[in-house]
Amino acid sequence: MKTYLMEFYDKDYLENLISLFHRDYDGVYFFHFEDPHPRKRQHLIEFIKEHYQLEAQFVKIDDNSVALIASQIIEIMNKEDLYDFDITGGSELFSVATGYIIGKYRSYKTMVHQYDVETDTLIYNNNEDVYLRKEDSTATIEEIIAMNGGKVISISNGIIYNYLNNELRNEILRVWNAIKVIPYEWNKFCSLPFVSYEDNGKTIYQRKCSKQGDEKIVGRVMDRLTRLKIIVDWQYKMIGVNRYCVYEMNSISRTRDLYEKSGSALEMYTCLAAFDSCNFKDCQTGVLIDLNGIITNIPADPRNEIDVVLIYNHTPIFISCKNTQPTKEFLYEIKVMAQQYGGKYAKAVLVTIAKAIEPVRQRALEMDVILLDGVYQHTLTQFKEELIKYFPYL
Repeated sequence: MKTYLMEFYDKDYLENLISLFHRDYDGVYFFHFEDPHPRKRQHLIEFIKEHYQLEAQFVKIDDNSVALIASQIIEIMNKEDLYDFDITGGSELFSVATGYIIGKYRSYKTMVHQYDVETDTLIYNNNEDVYLRKEDSTATIEEIIAMNGGKVISISNGIIYNYLNNELRNEILRVWNAIKVIPYEWNKFCSLPFVSYEDNGKTIYQRKCSKQGDEKIVGRVMDRLTRLKIIVDWQYKMIGVNRYCVYEMNSISRTRDLYEKSGSALEMYTCLAAFDSCNFKDCQTGVLIDLNGIITNIPADPRNEIDVVLIYNHTPIFISCKNTQPTKEFLYEIKVMAQQYGGKYAKAVLVTIAKAIEPVRQRALEMDVILLDGVYQHTLTQFKEELIKYFPYL
């Protein structure tokens, strides 16, 4: 006897896959009223084939009546095999038709179940045989975004960061402790044009100071970086007609993104807190997305970068990190990206160094965006505990 999953195709990938994440099947049927988006359908087919070695079958049905839907479904069933109907999400008509089939066609072997997708728990099953999978199964960040119509161009510019590595962890904490009290100056400093080069094994940076006030900002940043031994020496130097800040990096300062991009320290600090919580199946920074799912390498090609993406249970968490005070615009930006490329169950999070004013805090509640503000006050342990409040231990 074979067991087939009977699924109503939903625009949200999680509702289509939640049963496959937990049970073994010999085949899967997706029923639909309207034709699925071609690219999303193809990504779903490819995902199921790669992970479960199954050929997903799509069956279009009429939505005129429950009896008609039931009769169309029965046409593909036989009396030797078991058919497991998933009524998670999907269409109410399909759920009613499922009950109609189970009640009227008693000579067929059927069962029905339903999941709470957000908590990843089985909330209804009319058969004790649950067919639990032996291995944990979930989609990757790239697969989730693809099934929602986008395409990941790169993650962390192709660099794989190992957050178990003590040298990297110490470097992230060292830079974070240096810049968290001077976020404004750090943002301005990182926006100054620069070049870097190697000289006898030393890494040297030159940043151009061309505007009034640049030297004051540079002085504060250099003082912090020197005090925490991130740099070993610095000076102002005239090169041609321009004035530059020239500084030598300490040999322990190796992760270039931390010193060249103003947001990297907070992003990697956030990823470190998430990693330490052990609650997430994946933690990545700098997820660059092609928004229409077709990479053309044309400058006008629509793309956007998500600062941090986590996977909790099967749910993607999209995080925006800002070295400033939170605004309503920041809330809107991350909410839109999470909904469009993470699906219905995706969570949007805004992490900021500075504290929020009350109207922004209230707006975050209204928009269902998790706001983690005033992070400069938190130790790594405290920051991790803040994350755990929203994403508790599994």
